[in-house]
Amino acid sequence: MSILQTRARRVGMTRHGANLLLLLVAASWGLSYVLLKMGASSMHPFEVLAWRFSFASLACILIFRQRLTHMRMRTVLYGAILGTLMFACSCALIFGELTTEASTAGFLTSTAIVLVPLIQSVRRRHLPEARLLVSILCASIGIAMLSLKGGLVLTAGAALCILSAILYASHTITTGELVQREDALLLGVIQQLTMCAWGWIMSLLFASPSLPETSEHWIILIALGLLCGAFPFVAQPAAQRFTSPEHTALILSLEPVFGAVFSMIILSETMSLQAICGAVLVLASVLVTSLKK
Repeated sequence: MSILQTRARRVGMTRHGANLLLLLVAASWGLSYVLLKMGASSMHPFEVLAWRFSFASLACILIFRQRLTHMRMRTVLYGAILGTLMFACSCALIFGELTTEASTAGFLTSTAIVLVPLIQSVRRRHLPEARLLVSILCASIGIAMLSLKGGLVLTAGAALCILSAILYASHTITTGELVQREDALLLGVIQQLTMCAWGWIMSLLFASPSLPETSEHWIILIALGLLCGAFPFVAQPAAQRFTSPEHTALILSLEPVFGAVFSMIILSETMSLQAICGAVLVLASVLVTSLKK
């Protein structure tokens, strides 16, 4: 039993408590779209990522410092691979959000859930099942309604968000394979450290990194690192032991919905009827893919 599961059991975690914790995880992910957009509007995107992953890495090191003593070189290598993939995904998302609404970015990125089984079907050279084909159709129509502006023109921001979804799907598949060989928790910590390193490398190359200038900047960056980074990293595996996979998939699929709600409340964003219809189709495709028969 992992340290997270032991602590969860000690505090008497129930299924309802676990579902509530997963709901908070989905909400924190949804909030991250808004905070990324707010941060990138006044700071260089690479600086935002560097600070975000710095705070997340520091928290993970403090929480799991005892586990780090059992690390092997192969664990570091695999964690670095995952961290590089996830950093590329984060870059595509944050640069995409420069010209795309946070609510739209959330729904476009969530299509990664549909892409994972599609990519797996291609790799295994067999036809996707009917349920997946329906999901792909719904997601495709939804993506078109969300991202095509002024006729059949795909905006650069939307294209980057779709690229982020593809990279996230690839990361998910790679993670599924590597956790069979190494400690999943250690891989996650090394992944955070790798993203932190990449963030500062890219900041030094393409920006002029400095301390955040205002209290608002500090709040955004700390929230991204702790609330939207370290918290879900710790909370999700602790909660999943006490609830079903179906409940987990259903609750976490609400991430883009939370993103849209926070975007409307904090950023005063609005969604056109076309965008709302597209969002509903994308959410439907995610639910169909996530839930078992």
